[in-house]
Amino acid sequence: MKHVKLFEFNSYNDSAINNVIVPFLKANIRDGKKKVLLKPNILLAAAPDRAVTTHPMFLEKIIHSLKKSGIDDLFLADSPGAHYVEYERVLRITGIAEICIKNNVNILKVEKYKPKIFGDMYISSIIDDMDTLINIPKLKTHSLMGLTLGVKNLFGLVPGTHKVQMHKNYPNNNKLALKLYDFSKSIEHKTINILDGIIGMDGEGPSRGRPINTSLIALSDNATAMDIAVTKMLNLPVTFCKTNSAAMDSGFDEDNIRVEMNNFTFKRKIKKPLSYGVNLLPSFIRQTFANMIYIKPEIDQQKCTQCKHCYRICPAKAISNNNNILKIDKNICFECFCCYEICEYSAIKLNRSLIHRVFVK
Repeated sequence: MKHVKLFEFNSYNDSAINNVIVPFLKANIRDGKKKVLLKPNILLAAAPDRAVTTHPMFLEKIIHSLKKSGIDDLFLADSPGAHYVEYERVLRITGIAEICIKNNVNILKVEKYKPKIFGDMYISSIIDDMDTLINIPKLKTHSLMGLTLGVKNLFGLVPGTHKVQMHKNYPNNNKLALKLYDFSKSIEHKTINILDGIIGMDGEGPSRGRPINTSLIALSDNATAMDIAVTKMLNLPVTFCKTNSAAMDSGFDEDNIRVEMNNFTFKRKIKKPLSYGVNLLPSFIRQTFANMIYIKPEIDQQKCTQCKHCYRICPAKAISNNNNILKIDKNICFECFCCYEICEYSAIKLNRSLIHRVFVK
């Protein structure tokens, strides 16, 4: 039986947060397993109030809880998408660097560790150097995966441009989700999960949605169990989160989860990404208009700063660069939305086909 605990907190300032995290840590970090890696969601350089990244105040609560539990050999690492080459800048703007310096947490780079092969994935060997991984995802919708929660957050252990290769190898979101689920299983013996859902994101997540008061902290020693419990709590179909689908297709039993709600109820309606709407159409419409129902990213030339992060990260090589004018070839684009996700200047918009606008509301 997998165990998940859900708690309602409306503010990062609530001192009672430590009262639920400390017992969880003591119960799940075994004696002698005290070299701890903190793995937050640090997608890009965004201020904390945008809800793009794990909130620095939430991270600090976890750090204080660890120290109260007698654990102070602490490290932090992530590989933030196309922005891993600007790691220090991303950490500074997100507020993560300040918290780490203040609390004597050692900041590491995922890319500094030799990559190792897991199946056909490259994973940073940083995980082998640690006793315990604390996975700290941010509750957000995701244009490709439906939701980004515990399992998806582990994608940040894939170093640098290897993430681009993963998207290229698996343009189908279900196949990518399966790879991430398999990886999460391989490290679940040393992973515990603490979800930052006090302020989450819905709509065009994981970076362009709206911050929303989801008022949630979720704790579990199993990322998939936590993800399924949180998806249900949001009143969404379990399969809305693609890593959940991958897990259940692989034999994970969603009925083998015991959830402690702690009087938590969720009454808000989550706004789904535009990309998800196609999944709700009747199959005969999807089959009849297969090549006409699409949503493609498009570069707004007025907002584009020519930083070229999108150009470098595009796994389909659909973005051309002619005299510093970047354009996306919709015939090559396979709708992974990586460019849309990592643009810090909102210079990439989603262009819906006429049939998409007619049928997807």
